[in-house]
Amino acid sequence: MKRKRLIMLDLSRESKRIRQLLATGRMFVTISLCSMIFFVVIGAASIVQREASAEPVSGMKGFAASVSGGFFWTDAGNGASFL
Repeated sequence: MKRKRLIMLDLSRESKRIRQLLATGRMFVTISLCSMIFFVVIGAASIVQREASAEPVSGMKGFAASVSGGFFWTDAGNGASFL
């Protein structure tokens, strides 16, 4: 009767290398997703800011019409001494 030999492979080194590659890949995916979310949030915030600044504040809508032109010249003169 012939005995079959059991072949043992040392997979510990290869297994360690594979686990390290998987951990590196997982970290890459995590950083990529976080970066993508960051830029999407920044883009959305800039759109909201642009929309908010396009419309004047409701309290200031009638202010320019109710103030005389002399007030603007006086105010401009306070800001720039040569006016």
